[in-house]
Amino acid sequence: MALGYAYLHDQSSQGNNADQLGLMYAYDLSKRTSFYGALSCLRNRNQAGYTLAGAANPGLPLAYPGANARGVQLGIVHRF
Repeated sequence: MALGYAYLHDQSSQGNNADQLGLMYAYDLSKRTSFYGALSCLRNRNQAGYTLAGAANPGLPLAYPGANARGVQLGIVHRF
């Protein structure tokens, strides 16, 4: 299980800050196979436009500036 928190402070006068909370859990189905799930919530302040993005995901656009973003990810990993 993993829990993470991040805060981004915008030093401009606009105050477009953001904070993100994430939770991940992995469950071993066998020696080489595991199931995982992750949840994340990103809260944008004022007109901030940060999105949930990863190495292979550029992030989906927000509905409007300052909108919050939520994401869920599920998967299975098998090690050969």
